[in-house]
Amino acid sequence: MTNQDIRLIISDIDGTILDDQHQVDSQLREQIPLLKKENIPFVLASARSPLGMEPIARELGLGDNPLACYNGALVIKGDPQDYKTIIEHPLDKKEIRTFLELVKTKFPSVSINLYSGKDWIADHLDKWVQIEADITGEQPIIQNILLPVLDMLISAHKLLLIDETAVIQQLHAYLQTMDFPNTAFYLSKDNYLEVTHKEVSKELALLEVAKYYQISLE
Repeated sequence: MTNQDIRLIISDIDGTILDDQHQVDSQLREQIPLLKKENIPFVLASARSPLGMEPIARELGLGDNPLACYNGALVIKGDPQDYKTIIEHPLDKKEIRTFLELVKTKFPSVSINLYSGKDWIADHLDKWVQIEADITGEQPIIQNILLPVLDMLISAHKLLLIDETAVIQQLHAYLQTMDFPNTAFYLSKDNYLEVTHKEVSKELALLEVAKYYQISLE
């Protein structure tokens, strides 16, 4: 494959371009100017929020390249503090309301994190929220009652539920017996349950970003 065959690169972040210390691979950093010279966009796609992705994009010098946040539930361009939305697939609020009520009733120990645009909203500050804050460098907004917050938001893009592995595995298994036709549930770690619209995936983000750049997969 020659350089001319490559028109677009989309990359995950955690476990891909970051090492075990959550630092950017130095060799990748050296490649970005070469990609720019060839007009090849390098686009990050991650389960992280815009603010969680911004320091990495800045360190790599990606400029105003799009960021596919929340695995593609929100694709933005520009400053993550004041961005332009290119693509979004928000959660179905009716289903999420039912889901949150279920979790609060049957799995009360679970740490619930709601993401809307650049905002991270947690129902309380616990050890799981603190671990996530240490990894991403973000700080959550604490709101003890999430349901009224959900109603006020224009769009909710992701939920992240964290607890001990046994609890999250039990919750995930329980959800397989429920009917949420517009919502997807998947384990990003043994004790991390991610909740997005069913149309959200990095594969779809790839297709949508390629379309944005008018680049065929071929």
